[in-house]
Amino acid sequence: MLILVITGKIGSGKDTASDYLRQNYSFSTVSYSEIAHDKTREQGLETTRTNLQKVSTECRARYGTDYFAKLVISKARSLGSERVILKEARTAQDVQPAMKAFGRQLHVIEITTLQSIRLERLIKRGCAKDAKTKEELMAQETREKELGYFGAAQLAEERISNSGTPEELHKKLDSLMTRLLG
Repeated sequence: MLILVITGKIGSGKDTASDYLRQNYSFSTVSYSEIAHDKTREQGLETTRTNLQKVSTECRARYGTDYFAKLVISKARSLGSERVILKEARTAQDVQPAMKAFGRQLHVIEITTLQSIRLERLIKRGCAKDAKTKEELMAQETREKELGYFGAAQLAEERISNSGTPEELHKKLDSLMTRLLG
């Protein structure tokens, strides 16, 4: 079994990397973010970034800091897949239980990108919850840092820069897969 945790700041290319690996290397995906979205909707709230952060913080306070990790691990195991991506891990507590559960089968990869490029991508994708200005992005990142949302990246054993073209990212992912799959 091969488990990849894909982490990175907003707009870095986590979805792009995950989609490429899913399409070209037969990975299944489990998303921390989708679970947070589900929990937010269950409370009758709109899935704005503020509400997602609020609900995630409340769930972690009520059920433990590893709450989302336990849900993701359970879902990953239920897939019956030999290759799984755990996408959008934020905190160290999102990753550490998965590291314990999957051991050497798990690899943490951070996708990195220049802030200016991430902002361009966020503006281009036009999602209502995304920052539209450098100031908004900086404020959002300050809030995420306060919440410990960069802790998962600190556990990364691989960092892949995604400041170029999609084709350049694909080549880097192909190289990573060659190493991991032997």
